[in-house]
Amino acid sequence: LRTPRPRAPSGQQQRSESEPPAGVPMKPGSLTLRFTCLDDTKVTFFGPSGRQHGFTPLYDPSPNKRVATVNAGTNRLFIGGGGMNGEFANTIIEEARRNRIPLTATQLSAESQEIQERLLRDAERQPGTLVEIDSGRFSRVFARSFAYVAIIPSAVWDESETGKNVGATFLHILKPEVTPHGNEMNDVMLYTVAPFGNASDSAYNMACKSGWSAVGSTDCERYSALHGTSLAVLV
Repeated sequence: LRTPRPRAPSGQQQRSESEPPAGVPMKPGSLTLRFTCLDDTKVTFFGPSGRQHGFTPLYDPSPNKRVATVNAGTNRLFIGGGGMNGEFANTIIEEARRNRIPLTATQLSAESQEIQERLLRDAERQPGTLVEIDSGRFSRVFARSFAYVAIIPSAVWDESETGKNVGATFLHILKPEVTPHGNEMNDVMLYTVAPFGNASDSAYNMACKSGWSAVGSTDCERYSALHGTSLAVLV
């Protein structure tokens, strides 16, 4: 997971030996495994989406349960930029545009960063406690926002190795106007920050375990208990 994939030269699309030729649909599928490091949480890995380019859709247009999709965030705690974080921004902005809500990438980035920095300050004062703010009063995107840290980031590992804000997890309830596909089952986003890939093994493992234990169990379970609902986590 920590080794970057080799990239094709600029302007060329690199295809793996196992990838079917262009025009041949890839077979979807899934694999469910039990992770002992996450208190035996079951994790399902979904197969290819059938797309030749871009990302697998973040949310199902017709889900049969409430889904919380995990966003691989940035150390600066904003939504946007490139990769998965940028795809979340595109999805939210597209829904806002569809509902005639004025929202730019710059506005989303600044707003999400401000809210998550505030949440992190609150969570660091109460490690092991799910903290909450009524972000719906001032946010164009979030109806409610939560944060959880098992331990204070940097208390156990060196942030010069892992990067800042690793191990913190944020849970946001999206407003209906920006909920993917307009389906209320898609109104939850989890945001977490992974450690740098070149961190030492011990720092990397501790930081990952702290963050993913929150994503896989504690954060969602505490939210579910508080609000009488259950969540399926899509990573």
